[in-house]
Amino acid sequence: MSPLRPHPHLGVTASVAALGLDLSTREAKLDLHRGIRPQVDTPLCAGCGSCLDVCLYDAIVIRGGRATIDHHHCTGCGECMGVCFMAGIAPEAAIGVATFRDAVAGAAAGTAGLLGTGPGRPLLCLNFLVHLETHGAAGKARRRLPPAGIGILASRDPVAVDAAAFDLLAERLGAPLDQWSGYAQPPGLLLECAEAVGLGSRDYRLREV
Repeated sequence: MSPLRPHPHLGVTASVAALGLDLSTREAKLDLHRGIRPQVDTPLCAGCGSCLDVCLYDAIVIRGGRATIDHHHCTGCGECMGVCFMAGIAPEAAIGVATFRDAVAGAAAGTAGLLGTGPGRPLLCLNFLVHLETHGAAGKARRRLPPAGIGILASRDPVAVDAAAFDLLAERLGAPLDQWSGYAQPPGLLLECAEAVGLGSRDYRLREV
């Protein structure tokens, strides 16, 4: 069961990310994020300390009125990116995010194989498009508000159910999903990776019940 949620490295997450991240062990999650190196855009940094407050690994300090990230301690979780009011923290290089996407897709395929194999153990994914968040990163109002109560999507294919969820939300918003999530990463890129590793197909057919 997965609500649609904004994510700094994936744009928007649902069933595929739940399989690849939410059901992983703490150690596995840390390994998945290690390639992400958040970097502070110094001219944008106001030195407010919001990022410092959410960092669980003491990787951020304020020096000279500006935040600095120590990558020896940083795990790449992205919490600091989500709370920066100035949108002044971003991954150091796009390759880190791409590697992260690939790793999440691979982990999701592995988890799906464990959960969905064996007699009487079909994998069923539910995406909840109800009570969607109305505020973006750092509490800022989203540029596009989600409609109330689109519904619940169900499928045995996590890739297809995510593709349908993203398409439905974008259609109802009348805008790209980053207008709601507040993050530039296109969520469809994770689905491409997931399809490539055999987790499912982005093709779907909606049937209303």
